[in-house]
Amino acid sequence: MIELLKNHVAGEWVVGTGDGHTLTDPVTGEALARVSSEGLDLSHAFRFARDEAGAALRALTYAERAARLADVVKLLQSKREDYYAIALANSGTTRNDSAVDIDGGIFTLSYYARLGASLGNVHALRDGNASALSKDQSFSVQHVLTPTRGVALFINAFNFPSWGLWEKAAPAFAFRRTRHRQARDRDGVAHATHDRRCGRRGHPATRRALGDLRRLCGSARPGSGVRCRVLHGLG
Repeated sequence: MIELLKNHVAGEWVVGTGDGHTLTDPVTGEALARVSSEGLDLSHAFRFARDEAGAALRALTYAERAARLADVVKLLQSKREDYYAIALANSGTTRNDSAVDIDGGIFTLSYYARLGASLGNVHALRDGNASALSKDQSFSVQHVLTPTRGVALFINAFNFPSWGLWEKAAPAFAFRRTRHRQARDRDGVAHATHDRRCGRRGHPATRRALGDLRRLCGSARPGSGVRCRVLHGLG
């Protein structure tokens, strides 16, 4: 039986139910692995992201978040050649084509790690200068930027499984928290605040609350599907 890849949900690796969807080598047609998101408790995953993982992430300073991104960069670099082999088997792309995705993802992570480190060991940022609300300057107001308490849901196109993921997840991890849905990918790095599920059915787009962020990277067809599910309240 071909391996059924696990989903990282609510801090645990979970196997979906059912036969799943088979991933094949686009050149040889060989079956590589199966993915399934059937049977996953998405409501629990969203509660975990908001109540547990989000709180743990907000307890970190921006510099501490950046340090964790830098650790991810080191891990990805150590497995770089493995990712090229996966890209060849999963997408049939040449090394130069894969570099846009793999090295692009690593570079993006590195950039946000440096950016986050420059913000320092603080939990909030000043937004501009203080504004006086009285003539004698005895009363003033200061806008402050703080991490949002919502969940960031990213639905990523399968043709850029590395760069497409990290261009969204890196800033979200550094400045807010994230939950990511990867349509068709064979490898990933798990974070305490990062959910990753593989498969095709069961859409989390309607499980949103105040402060949540939803972004789609892909063609018009999945975009229309997301809009229909949100409008009609389909799970």
